[in-house]
Amino acid sequence: GDFVTTLIQTALGRQIRVDYSLTSTRPYSRYYVLQGMKGCYDSRAGLYLGPGGPSGDKWGSLAEQKEKYQNPYWKAGAEKAKAAGGHGGIDYFVIQDFVKMVREDKEPWIDVYDAASWASILHFSKLSLDRGGVPVKVDDFTRDKWKDPNWRKAQWV
Repeated sequence: GDFVTTLIQTALGRQIRVDYSLTSTRPYSRYYVLQGMKGCYDSRAGLYLGPGGPSGDKWGSLAEQKEKYQNPYWKAGAEKAKAAGGHGGIDYFVIQDFVKMVREDKEPWIDVYDAASWASILHFSKLSLDRGGVPVKVDDFTRDKWKDPNWRKAQWV
């Protein structure tokens, strides 16, 4: 079909929804929604942190919260990253981190396990559709390494 919604249930019982469409007839747009139990970020509408949050019972501006919650790493390099361009500056950080990890012989923070997991979503979604929409078990590319709470701690820059 033109539009596929994939529901992913993680091993820890959390749910992720991925909407995918390449051929729908509408102008290009890229938006993100991140929803949790205590709040929601929608790149089109803003930030909602519940009735007791800073914006009350309405969408608030992410910019209002940015100063308080933005990571110091991003703050320090924000202007340079924006000047370099590429997806609002994120490409700058990704390339900078990758080069640093290569120079320091560190494992990349996006590794082969992530690449395999992300790339497999399309395959397993199609497999589910071919079987009438039934749930499909996704391979554990880490071979249970993810269960160790210290598995990736040394990877972060």
